[in-house]
Amino acid sequence: MLHRYWPLRGAVRCSCGSSLAVKNGIVIPQRSIFVVRSDRKSKPPSSKAHPRRRNNDERTKKWETTRKNLDEDSRRRLQVHEEESKRKLDDLKTLARDVSIMVKQRQEIENLNKIPLSAKEPEEDLSPEESDKSATGDNVVIDKNAFIVPATPIPEEISKRLGLALRYLVSEKNQNWPLVLDQLKASDGFKDLPYGTVVDFLTKIPPNQMKFVIPTIEELLQEAQIPKTAKIISLYMTSLTSGTTVSDSTIQVLENYCADIKSMKNGKLPKRAYETLILAHGKNGNLQKIQDTLAEMRLNQVEISGTVLTNILTTCVYKARDHKQAVEIFDTMRFEKEVYKPGTRAYQDIIVSYVNNDDIEKAIDIYREMITEKIEVNQQIMVALARGCASRETFRFKSWDFMFEIYKNKWTPTLPTYEYMMYLSSRDGDLALTRALYTRLIKDNTVTKRSLTFLLLAYSKAQLPGEALEPFLITSQDRGRIFRENVINTSGITEPSSGFPFLPLDELTTKTQIMAESSAIWAHTCLHNPDLINSESTTSYLNIASEMGMLSDFIDRFEGSTYLEDDERKLSNGFVIEEPLEEQNVTDEPAADQSDEVVENSGEETVYEISLNKSPLHEKYDESSTVKSPVLKSLQTKRTPRVSLTYVVALKAAGKFNNYSFANRIWQERGKFRRTNRFKNLSRSEKDKLDFQFASQMVRTLTDLNLLEDALAVLKSTEYQFRWTWRELDPLKTAAVEQGNTKISQTVRGIARRAQVTYEGKIRRKDYKKYVMERGY
Repeated sequence: MLHRYWPLRGAVRCSCGSSLAVKNGIVIPQRSIFVVRSDRKSKPPSSKAHPRRRNNDERTKKWETTRKNLDEDSRRRLQVHEEESKRKLDDLKTLARDVSIMVKQRQEIENLNKIPLSAKEPEEDLSPEESDKSATGDNVVIDKNAFIVPATPIPEEISKRLGLALRYLVSEKNQNWPLVLDQLKASDGFKDLPYGTVVDFLTKIPPNQMKFVIPTIEELLQEAQIPKTAKIISLYMTSLTSGTTVSDSTIQVLENYCADIKSMKNGKLPKRAYETLILAHGKNGNLQKIQDTLAEMRLNQVEISGTVLTNILTTCVYKARDHKQAVEIFDTMRFEKEVYKPGTRAYQDIIVSYVNNDDIEKAIDIYREMITEKIEVNQQIMVALARGCASRETFRFKSWDFMFEIYKNKWTPTLPTYEYMMYLSSRDGDLALTRALYTRLIKDNTVTKRSLTFLLLAYSKAQLPGEALEPFLITSQDRGRIFRENVINTSGITEPSSGFPFLPLDELTTKTQIMAESSAIWAHTCLHNPDLINSESTTSYLNIASEMGMLSDFIDRFEGSTYLEDDERKLSNGFVIEEPLEEQNVTDEPAADQSDEVVENSGEETVYEISLNKSPLHEKYDESSTVKSPVLKSLQTKRTPRVSLTYVVALKAAGKFNNYSFANRIWQERGKFRRTNRFKNLSRSEKDKLDFQFASQMVRTLTDLNLLEDALAVLKSTEYQFRWTWRELDPLKTAAVEQGNTKISQTVRGIARRAQVTYEGKIRRKDYKKYVMERGY
């Protein structure tokens, strides 16, 4: 029904091939076949070549492509063959060199056997058969006839004289230069050797060992009649400055050496000698000597290098503790990069200085500057930044991030890194992680004074179940949670094989457990590692009783682990017997959160609790009785002298336990402490700092005892002596406001306002009015 869709006219061709005619709209099939002209135009004749010729061209192109590929494969095979031939040639050269060495070795066997060894380590002679076996390489054990190659390259003339003594230089870390020089002295020393060879040999001696063999070197030089030149003296000076500190006697020796060099150099020192002298004065902590040396360098027109400024910066940060001077030196290096471009060590020192001065914001800015300037960072910088973040509430969440950067950079954590991991966990109250980390240090036998102090700090800040717990910072990210779980699970703290008095528990859940374990650890340390105990660890040990125990526990530890350094009351055995407290002072008044653990008017209950909180080894030392056990005697004699921080912690305990009598005793004894040599020998600035610390705690303790008038009296008497801030004054002001005592609160505000004007540069109201009147706006 094709006509239903299209009007058909003329002739069309059906799909089957037959033609159809259309007349008056009717389709009439036609039997005749006719051709219908197509509207498509015929294609023009192709311009291509004949098909046979076209196929020949294609075959030619394929052949050219194949030939090129074959040429490339040939060249590639030829290149591989050349490289293989070159490698074989290098192997042949190496073999020839090894054979030459073996031939030379066989020729020198007889000479090596004739050289005498040091009398300290005699050796037996080998039989000819064993000697030949060793020479041919059948025996891989290095013996006296083996070819000895020292780790430090030695001039050939001297190595021949040393002979078998070269074996003392095979190891890079364990070199015995005294024995080497003794052997050299027995083999004609430096005789008939040129000066350059001798100096080259002396430069191979590590500085930390040369300072012990300088007399032997001078004997060798004198026997060979070789003059002691300025270059040799400079090597002596470098060796004497090795180490962390330089004593006054060593400084005198260095100044004598400088005088010898000046006599050789017409009164001038070379640049290297000045740098060594400044380094020595820095390790001696004498900034004035450094200033004098710098003035002499300017006078002699000697250029001050970046090394000199870096050494001075290190002195200001670690020895002099002069942060302001350190910042000025670093800014000089940073803004004059063409002359004094600071390196990793300079950046590390200034970051540590900012952290020590509680300016973590600036320390982080310096760290970001290192990243921008593409200066290499190290593990010490990460640890310093983590320590600084832990001390500021707003940056605490970043502390563990810097620690995990150490693992991200695939650095092997060092001992200080593990110690400051303990510090972060202890500050966070994560006692379980701190104990696990300390267990690892015990297994590695790397426990230090710092790690013990951090462990005791963890006991005083531990978060216990039932309290308003906060999530540990390390658990705020997945890698921190995994790290914590792995350390605790693999620590083996529940195994008694270590011999350390940890309770067989992964976590401590009560204050009694903390008091008992800390007391046992202190007794164990006094018996086995008394050198680990110092004033810092003792203060942390006392603070545990202040936070987790009772007043009687604190007084027991106060008297059992510290003593007042008073010459009039010091006994011959090195410690003093404190006068007994009055009856009202020795009270078993519990803390607010321990009131349900003690039954009043029950002596048996009190004795039972003290026995749990205290190690059995810590018994009271009675002067009237004889100490039968030497163990108990060693416990009693291992006590540290009381320092200013000891009295601050004691005042804190007196305020917490609301005991005025004990507080009165502490500040009276603090007056005696100020008359001891320990306090008198401090600098004026250090004395003022410690006095302000104690005065601040006095104000806080009197506030806790609800003696606001007395606290205000202390504050008013020291208003112009100390730099008071709202950090110390806010508790007193808050207590006065709660009681409605406007007089005290207004007085405190006035003291704070005057301190801000005097110390913080705050402008006064009348000065501001005068300023506005003069300017007109």
